[in-house]
Amino acid sequence: MTDGVREPDPTRLLPIVVGAHLEAEWRDRPIAADLAAALTPALGRDCPLTPLVVSDLWYLNDQPLRVQPAITLGHPEVNAVTAYLATRVPTALLVEERFRVQLDPELIDLHVCLWGADPAGTAAAVDCFHERHLADYAAAVRLLAVEIA
Repeated sequence: MTDGVREPDPTRLLPIVVGAHLEAEWRDRPIAADLAAALTPALGRDCPLTPLVVSDLWYLNDQPLRVQPAITLGHPEVNAVTAYLATRVPTALLVEERFRVQLDPELIDLHVCLWGADPAGTAAAVDCFHERHLADYAAAVRLLAVEIA
């Protein structure tokens, strides 16, 4: 069924992935929406990628989406993508028993994991990413998007 609105092209998205778990939908999705809103102007009008909040199940089952740069939010217990990437992406900042920011410091791999011991910790990880890494991350995403466009 179609209402005349086209489905987004996965190759034009910057997925912000939250868990399909009820806790993640309730707690992490609003934080992810705020992050998407902050990323949009940081990416600039010329960037062909649009931040979009998606569930981990959608992300994992869509191969074109999985090759895009992505940010995951939420503890590995409620986000399967965080669980997968947590052992593969370096930790940039760890506040013991509070939160973790994981990203490649050289921004070659553009997968980021932001998660906390609880929802407040995840929010703190997102705040830290926003303050310390968002501008550089957005620049790296823009550069990659221009190279592949």
